[in-house]
Amino acid sequence: MSRYKTLLFFVLKAIVIYVFLTAPFPFYDEMYGKFYRSCGKICFDKFHGKGITRFSEGSEKRITRIDVGNISQLDANNQLKTAWVNTETRGFGYLPTVLIISLVIASPVPWRRKIIALFAGLFLVTLFVMFRLWLQILYLCEQFPWLNLYQFGETEKKIIE
Repeated sequence: MSRYKTLLFFVLKAIVIYVFLTAPFPFYDEMYGKFYRSCGKICFDKFHGKGITRFSEGSEKRITRIDVGNISQLDANNQLKTAWVNTETRGFGYLPTVLIISLVIASPVPWRRKIIALFAGLFLVTLFVMFRLWLQILYLCEQFPWLNLYQFGETEKKIIE
């Protein structure tokens, strides 16, 4: 019976933490949005030689605008034409991050192991979110071939889509 109580307590604790961290407080979206955009800038500011990516806050705190351009396509006024997409950082990265935090904090292990698991889990979730962002940038490049950043074959197009 003790195992079931431990499991039930773990599930209830994880749900309470998850609900608290996903509550619609605007500062959650603002803080994670800044983190998401800074990680995106570090990973994808310049890519594939002539590709450039800019991340900016969208119309709401939970929206990030991603602009992708080709530096070799600057016009006479040094203006760069970009393809762009809005992405919702709350669903894209914040919710998976909060899930890992909730599960680790609710787990019935000593705090030392929780802290190690929390750092490892946050690192892995951030890598996963950045991988998804990379796929979104590739999809944007595929949707706007005038960018001339990648040449996709039929198989690669299917994989990206």
